[in-house]
Amino acid sequence: MWTGSEMVVWGGLSPTGERAEGAAYNPRSDTWRPVPPAPIPGRMLHTAAWVGGEMVVFGGTGMLQRVGNEAAAYDPARNEWRRLPDPPIQPLGRPAVAAGDRLIASSFSGDATGGAVYDRATGWAVRAPGPFSLRAGVSAVWTGEEMIVWGGQRDLNSIPETSDGAVYTPPF
Repeated sequence: MWTGSEMVVWGGLSPTGERAEGAAYNPRSDTWRPVPPAPIPGRMLHTAAWVGGEMVVFGGTGMLQRVGNEAAAYDPARNEWRRLPDPPIQPLGRPAVAAGDRLIASSFSGDATGGAVYDRATGWAVRAPGPFSLRAGVSAVWTGEEMIVWGGQRDLNSIPETSDGAVYTPPF
């Protein structure tokens, strides 16, 4: 995640298990600094987005240990994490876009094609279901006014990938 001056990486999988720590790289000084461990278990295939000066991480899965749908936010200026309320969806590496002080997350797999909006002031809220079928590997971008979602696979074994998408205009 790019902060404006550093690249922050967090989580993932190592030979000894899921990682709950990370590091920040400063390209100007060509140096790394450790990021403290997060208040949630380590995981892979999690979702991360830069929201209002913080890196918000949530969802994902564990390979060696079971992880839940916990969420946390990292503030690089204070080098601190804070625990967030659990999201109302299970986004396993699904698209999320930052929209100012909000994060819009889509869940196009599992039992729902809806999503959630995280607002730093009010927390999580469920959003309306998307207009197309369940899928994995979806891409998304924020235009400044809308979330555009495109592509993906109907399941992890399906080929070819889908060639359709949708636009979500949030009510804020």
